[in-house]
Amino acid sequence: MESSSRESPSKGLSHYVYTSQHMRTILVAHVYLCGPTSAADASIDIAANFGLLERAVAQFDTRFTLRALRSISSLRKRLSGLVLSQAILLAYSPEDAAAKALLEATGEDVAAVKGKVSQLESSAQLSNKWTKPKNKDVVPEIEIYLGILIQVRTCARSLMGRTD
Repeated sequence: MESSSRESPSKGLSHYVYTSQHMRTILVAHVYLCGPTSAADASIDIAANFGLLERAVAQFDTRFTLRALRSISSLRKRLSGLVLSQAILLAYSPEDAAAKALLEATGEDVAAVKGKVSQLESSAQLSNKWTKPKNKDVVPEIEIYLGILIQVRTCARSLMGRTD
């Protein structure tokens, strides 16, 4: 038998192990480049999509609806009960029947979320992207969009085996 001069793949490769210092450096670089990702940022992004959906309804144009639906993949990892509850309360009043049904599906405490929503509503970031229409009903497309986001969160949680 000939002896092979080749090494097995596992012997010749060095594996790089990330230490906690490396992970902190990567996280700091990510925050520096992309900005912090918080529940407020995700809620503001969802509210920006509300504006797209309202524009789609007003102009009978599907481009805006498709843009809002395409953003779901980038929102998926940032979806949490808090983010969804904030987005629901940005669109609806807490006494609205649709809001109650959607909030029940998120499993969050409404009283705890209300304070955070009032801070979001007064922020300049939100007013630049979407303003809640006064004395108007919310278009049904927004309710459907929120329902889709809740389903995406539920499916992601069940696939990952998480309960948060």
